[in-house]
Amino acid sequence: MGRRTFGKGLVQEHVPLPDSSAVRITTARYYTPSGRSIQRPYGHGIDYMDEYEARAIHGELLDPDSIPTDSTQMYRTLKGRTVYGGGGVVPDVFVPTDTTEGSTYLSELFFTGLLNRFSFDVADRERSTLEKKYETSERFAREFNIPRDLMLELERYATKEGITARKGDLERSREQIATRIKAGIARNVWGDDGYYRILLQRDPAYVKAQLELGTAGPIGAQ
Repeated sequence: MGRRTFGKGLVQEHVPLPDSSAVRITTARYYTPSGRSIQRPYGHGIDYMDEYEARAIHGELLDPDSIPTDSTQMYRTLKGRTVYGGGGVVPDVFVPTDTTEGSTYLSELFFTGLLNRFSFDVADRERSTLEKKYETSERFAREFNIPRDLMLELERYATKEGITARKGDLERSREQIATRIKAGIARNVWGDDGYYRILLQRDPAYVKAQLELGTAGPIGAQ
């Protein structure tokens, strides 16, 4: 369910060194029951860590027909289904990347860790009030909405850290930003249960999985 996986199929051993550093040595590969390795190619001349960008460029994140397959690494599962090795696991049900709310501003807030820091500060400041008013993460998820003044506070905080929104970015990503702040607050007050209860409500792959499995409903209800 979702999109092609990263393509990691190696076994590594962690070896501590006297100076408190460590080295990880690849000692083996693992294989699926059909005999295929899902590890994608790596080594000299291969941009191993930049492949995600390549996937975006050739359209794989939006269209399953753009997912490359290597016919020389074709395998059959134990029940006869055709699968391919050498590049991750291709999902049975494809869910495209949702680009409608994406923006450079959202990416900068997320990858710099600013959203996490801001959510932590808000949760730390308002913890007693939130715990008293909402009591549980389920009630918080259902009843709490990010107020406008909190979004303005985030904008000021981001600007102070050198991150400013380009024209249209904030409007485009406002709901996604608000959801991540809310989820971050919940995690710092109620733990991972609160975080995922909120974040998964807007996760396309999770919503699709619920529909496919016939379990659609409030998160945590099943």
